Amino acid sequence: GEGEPAYKFKNDKLRVMTRRLDSGRLWFIFNEGIEPASEKLTLSGGKHIYRIDIMTGDMYESCAELIDLPSGEIAVYLVTDETYMSDKRQIVCSSEIKGFAESGYDRFNVTYFGINKSSCKDKAPIGDDFSGTVYYEADYELCSEPTDEDTYRIRFEDTATSATILLDGEYAANVGMRPMYANIPAKLLKKHGKITIALSNTAANEVVARRDVNEWFPSAEVGAYIPRMTKFESRLSEIKLGRVFIEKLG
Repeated sequence: GEGEPAYKFKNDKLRVMTRRLDSGRLWFIFNEGIEPASEKLTLSGGKHIYRIDIMTGDMYESCAELIDLPSGEIAVYLVTDETYMSDKRQIVCSSEIKGFAESGYDRFNVTYFGINKSSCKDKAPIGDDFSGTVYYEADYELCSEPTDEDTYRIRFEDTATSATILLDGEYAANVGMRPMYANIPAKLLKKHGKITIALSNTAANEVVARRDVNEWFPSAEVGAYIPRMTKFESRLSEIKLGRVFIEKLG
């Protein structure tokens, strides 16, 4: 935007874009590298710094001293003199979910007849050429029996790609942008239950692995996007489930 402040990151893979508002300035920070990027920040534009969860719209007051972004991810901050309502709830109790086991996978397949998806109950062949969804299951235990008035969230650490969360077979939330956590309706939780995490990437790895399919078609049909996508998407992280926590807030 007009009059954007200059900002120089030590990590040359981090990029910033800002937009001036009547009430302050928005900062959009991207990691364009293929490795995670961490760096201390000093953001200008007002007395208060709020981190915005762009998946939910929730705002969290922040000092923005440290940013930690996986490859391809974005963080958004509002720097302003105004005071806004923000989520100030603290973690009352945290339970780490352990013992996850793969329960199957869906895989994209690129063929000369188009793209389809196959399902399998075996262990997923995760690698540079895998495109699809991998399912992980585990039992969880909360610190206490949940009530309708309680607020819980699920938080991920060191997890690559987006995630869909199911509790005892019921859809609970999607998580994609960092930080990777989502509020969970207490009515879906029990003191003891089963959680399923579905981690998904795009069809890009399969497209890269099956270059022969695209090369078989005339270049006019393939177009310019596929070759560029092949070059960029082949650098993305493979599917990985890190640590998972269920946290009670209060």
